[in-house]
Amino acid sequence: ANVASDMLPVLQELGLKCLFFITGESLAGDSGMLWYEELWLLFASASPCKLNFRHSAAVVSDIPGDEQKRHDAWWALVHQLSKTDAATRTNFLHELSIAANQAAGWQAELLRNPVQRQRFQLLNKSEVDELLRSGMTIGAHTMTHPVLSECSPKAAEEEIARPLFLARDALQASFWALAYPYGTPETVSSRELTLAA
Repeated sequence: ANVASDMLPVLQELGLKCLFFITGESLAGDSGMLWYEELWLLFASASPCKLNFRHSAAVVSDIPGDEQKRHDAWWALVHQLSKTDAATRTNFLHELSIAANQAAGWQAELLRNPVQRQRFQLLNKSEVDELLRSGMTIGAHTMTHPVLSECSPKAAEEEIARPLFLARDALQASFWALAYPYGTPETVSSRELTLAA
């Protein structure tokens, strides 16, 4: 939410306009966290341990103590979970937080901290409306921010197209720009470029 509360006043004072990319989740409901950031925060805050956690979406054998191994395990899970739908990811995160002994409601507790909330909470519809009223431009950043190259063709198309419909219906606006999640050759293939054209 720091885009609306912190950046917008500075941009207005300087007379500048910007293009902001949002996920469709900002228009679809609560302003929670992006799933891959929630996964990272879960990994970062959990004590190193053996888990042997099994879920239909992925298996987590441990939370490594070594920072690089922890990051690599997280990134591998981001790829694996990008193959699933949003509801499966949500269930996976819930079950993993239990297996990793995270207190119930740890995400809400994290978002009570103003610094953490500004860093991790998504914009909500009223904040996106405020950006538009202020003359800013909004672009799409997919619906839920998966690794598109890991999605099925149908899921990738939905991730790219659904925010366009939400923008039209919720904002009476259209998106002309798309930022691909993660934006590397590994995470965006020619298929996604074709789908977005």
